[in-house]
Amino acid sequence: MDAALSVRRLTVGPAAENCYIAWREGASSALVIDPGDEGKRIRALLDSLSLSPGAVLLTHGHFDHTGGLDAFLDTPRYLHEEDLPMLNDSRLNASFLAGDERPRPEDALPVREGDTLYLCGLNVSVLHTPGHTRGSVCYSVEDQALFTGDTLFRGSWGRTDLYGGDSTQMAQSLRRLLTFSRDLPVYPGHGPKTTLFSERGLLWNF
Repeated sequence: MDAALSVRRLTVGPAAENCYIAWREGASSALVIDPGDEGKRIRALLDSLSLSPGAVLLTHGHFDHTGGLDAFLDTPRYLHEEDLPMLNDSRLNASFLAGDERPRPEDALPVREGDTLYLCGLNVSVLHTPGHTRGSVCYSVEDQALFTGDTLFRGSWGRTDLYGGDSTQMAQSLRRLLTFSRDLPVYPGHGPKTTLFSERGLLWNF
């Protein structure tokens, strides 16, 4: 029987980035997905839910998805190996564009395509979806929710003109997601929630 999955969204920072808290009902720890800013506010939400941070999942290395990491220095964090160099390099993570010079941690546990992680009582599958960055990933949690970072939004997709971006790879990644045989709720890095089947019309753009 599938675990009952709960998800809360907190929109943080000047870029209105979506940080998510995901947990199995009855658990004492949770996944923190893309703590982009306002780390203390994210911690306060966890406290209000009587949850501790068990793992941080980063969908990619851009500054607006990593700015709250200082509140989770003792929590294991996961990032695709190709985006590891971006973490604390303002030229690569685009923080110089926003004048955000706050240091980020310089390391994370690397993930790769096809990895399955068991974290906080939840099964997490890693899908490598390059295009926005070289190491952009989506995380499928318990095959009940897909956290897409800046790969797929409602009605759109992430930009490809920054370091590591590639429009051809983005098209391939979107085709991969949008031709899944099973519909899943999509929790994007910016903007409102959607579903995979609702976004299939985007395929006409490629």
